[in-house]
Amino acid sequence: MVYRYGNNSNNVLNGITADISRGEFVAVIGPNGSGKSTLARHINGLLVPSEGQVTVDGMDTREPESIPEIRRRVGFVFQNPDNQLVGTTVEEDIAFGPENTGTSPEDIRESVDFAMTVAGLRELAGRPPHMLSGGQKQQLAIAGVVAMKTGCLVLDEPTSMIGPAGRRSVMGLLSRLKEEFNMTLVLITHHMEEAVFADRVMVTVEGHIAAEGTPREVFRSTSALYGMGLELPGPVELSNRLRALGLTLPDPVLTVDELVSCLCLL
Repeated sequence: MVYRYGNNSNNVLNGITADISRGEFVAVIGPNGSGKSTLARHINGLLVPSEGQVTVDGMDTREPESIPEIRRRVGFVFQNPDNQLVGTTVEEDIAFGPENTGTSPEDIRESVDFAMTVAGLRELAGRPPHMLSGGQKQQLAIAGVVAMKTGCLVLDEPTSMIGPAGRRSVMGLLSRLKEEFNMTLVLITHHMEEAVFADRVMVTVEGHIAAEGTPREVFRSTSALYGMGLELPGPVELSNRLRALGLTLPDPVLTVDELVSCLCLL
C-alpha cells in the first residue's frame, strides 16, 4: 500500500504490507513523521490508499458503499478525546452512536449500560464530559465506540495528552477489552511501555515497516531501535544497564513486574 497527500510527490506510506487477525493486539511505534497515524486512518477508511488496497473482512475501503459497514466494524479513537465528545452527559455521549444507527431504544439502553460498565464510568453517568479528567475523557471516547459493538478498535496515540494515572486507566481498559471480549486492537503509541503489552509490534520508519515481531523480539534489538531514533521501554533500559554491571538478567526484561521478579531471584 502506498499513500501520498494531495499532489505531493513524496509518499507518506511507501509499500506497507500488513495483516491484522481478529482478536489480535497490534502496537505501531515509530519516530515522528514515520506514517503511524496515516496508517491508522486507512484501517477504517478515513483515508484510502493512493496505490494498493485495504480490506476489512473482505470489504475494500476504496468502495464508498462499503464505508458505513467498515466503520461499524472498526471504531476509531483520536488523540484528543474532546474531538469525539458530543453529549451533555457521559450517558448521552455514549448513546450518541447507537442512536444514529437506527438502533431500538431497548438495544440502546443495553449498549450504553454495557459500555459504561466495561469502561468503569457507571458512577459518572450524569456528569458533563467537560468535567472529566483527561483519562476519563479518553475512557469515555472508547466507551462510545464499545457501545457501537465494533469488533476492532484503532487508537491513535490515545494517551499522549494525559498523565500517568490516566494512561494506566486507559491501558487497563484496553487489556480488559482484549482479554474478556476478544476485541481486535491497533494501538498507535510513542510510549514504549504501552507497546510491550501487545501481541505484535510494528515499527514504522519513513513510511514502511522497518521491524515487526513480538514485543520480546522487537525490544531485544536495542541498537536497531536506537538507530531508528526510538527509545526503549524503561524496564528494558534499566535491565540493560544492570546487565552491563554484571547482573544476570533475561534479555529483554519488558515490564516493571518482570524486572522486580528477576531481581528478587538474584
